[in-house]
Amino acid sequence: MTSTAFPARTRTLVALLLTSLAAAPAVAAPPMAADASVVFLHHSTGGVIWGGGVPGWIAGYDTAHGTSYAITEVAYPDSPYPWENYPYDYWNIWVQHAGATPWEGQATLELLAPQYDVIVFKHCFPVSAIGPDTGSPDAASPVKTVENYQAQYAALKAKLRSFPDNRFIVWTGAALREAETSPEQAARAQAFFAWVRDTWDEPGDNIYVWDFFALETDGGMYLAPEHASGDSHPNEAFAAEVAPYFARRVVDVIEGRGDTTSVTGVRPPAAGGPALALAGPNPFSRRVGFRITLPAPARATLDVFDAAGRRVARVVDARLEAGTHLAAWDARGAASGAYFARLETAGSRLTRRVVLAR
Repeated sequence: MTSTAFPARTRTLVALLLTSLAAAPAVAAPPMAADASVVFLHHSTGGVIWGGGVPGWIAGYDTAHGTSYAITEVAYPDSPYPWENYPYDYWNIWVQHAGATPWEGQATLELLAPQYDVIVFKHCFPVSAIGPDTGSPDAASPVKTVENYQAQYAALKAKLRSFPDNRFIVWTGAALREAETSPEQAARAQAFFAWVRDTWDEPGDNIYVWDFFALETDGGMYLAPEHASGDSHPNEAFAAEVAPYFARRVVDVIEGRGDTTSVTGVRPPAAGGPALALAGPNPFSRRVGFRITLPAPARATLDVFDAAGRRVARVVDARLEAGTHLAAWDARGAASGAYFARLETAGSRLTRRVVLAR
């Protein structure tokens, strides 16, 4: 078996998130009160992650650090408003129908902001079913296109900034399984949420991002099969893994580290050299994820070799910042058996054995 036996998609970088989780601009905000209150507005996917242990993690942090942060969940939007949870809906309720009275039974920001110090909101996974742009962006349109989403997010940014005493955390969107989308839709979703993370989110204001999309996809375009529950909802194992990352992100924002720490909540090791860990089951059936952690910026390569020592894929070949990075190898076309993933940086070589079992 040689690398030329595989299609380019398999032999090259399949799914890599080159986002440093510890290299954001050093813009510190003052900590909020030790009894800061948080509301998590969500449906569906958010409930799965909440059930992975978010309240318990916050309670444990309070006990260990002498704080009394309070976090509560609210289904939002909810009946009688149509059961939707997309950028249009937040624009519609918070911008278009802003005011000191509820609209269609939903609390506006004018009602939420006095009750909670931190407001977290997210979108349900159909947000990733994004159609092509038309060239005529319209914030008032519920049609799911990147141009409409960007117009809605621009208006939301101005609205959120008009509440400077509050802090806001928005999740990048929930991803779809490969079977429930198309490559074109998936690429648009990946591009939009990268825009949210890298362009729309600006350091120094009161708005922060939790990069849920990167965690769900292991740096790719689709909800990774090992994270799915049978549809595009995440499963309980994934929820238990990432709930602490979400809770840590909330605490970082409360305590003024929102612009200086990981946008996923994943932390690099406190000391030591590079680390290579698996991000999913092993054995795996088609796709295996990796977490690469670097204590300092470095040139890194991650290659996959077969049992005979022949390289079958180069997954990463880039200069990475300090922090944790996600990558994945899509082994479609590869034969079942043992493989070895090797991470190399200057002066370091780490190997992990993985098993492809079809």
